[in-house]
Amino acid sequence: MGYAITIHKSQGSEYKVILMPINEQNMYMANLNSLYTAITRAKEKVILVGDKKAFYEALNENKQNIRNSRIVEKLNT
Repeated sequence: MGYAITIHKSQGSEYKVILMPINEQNMYMANLNSLYTAITRAKEKVILVGDKKAFYEALNENKQNIRNSRIVEKLNT
């Protein structure tokens, strides 16, 4: 069984595995907040698929308030 939902619809829920595509085609909606929301929904595993360049651009794109989530440190462990 499998299904897909948006990051925004997943807020407040948890899922066993999160698979998130990140590429230049969807960069208009990728930012630090959307990455944080997607990654924190996973109970066991997060799989990011796509371009490294797009991922790092999303990490640096923070249009809203800065969070002290330490997401970069968590991803590097």
